[in-house]
Amino acid sequence: MPTSFEGKRIGFELGCWNLALADVNALQARLPGLKIADELPHASPSQHPICNNEPAFLEIGASKHGYTVGTVRCAVLGRHPEAESLHTLAEEVVEALVAAVKPGISAAAVDAAGREVLKRSGRKGVFRHRSGYQTGINWTERGDLSLEPGASDILQSGMCW
Repeated sequence: MPTSFEGKRIGFELGCWNLALADVNALQARLPGLKIADELPHASPSQHPICNNEPAFLEIGASKHGYTVGTVRCAVLGRHPEAESLHTLAEEVVEALVAAVKPGISAAAVDAAGREVLKRSGRKGVFRHRSGYQTGINWTERGDLSLEPGASDILQSGMCW
């Protein structure tokens, strides 16, 4: 058993994943150090009203005829200079990432292109994860290619981003 799972928790919205209880229990038995919980993996919904000049984060998922999509949107009702500044920076990062994607480049090098824009901006702590990841037609067919530091995967012709 990988020791990296010891004491970790993983959240699944079990009712949305079509996972049989027997499958969840079998996974839990194979990874006894990992706690599988029936919960939202990203955030908890709240009753907090969207207020003027306050940023809001919305994440919506849907599935139809076997095709699954997750959509994340951030918005401000009114004005929020800090959120607007971060939005502009995010656009610059995405442009750098897209420009870096080409056959033969490593996933880590693509990620580094985006991180370089952040480094030049002088803003610390605004990026704490990866730049992107592989998806399939069905959300559960994601695979494991990830644009992050140290990723050794090489992008090839025919991959879609």
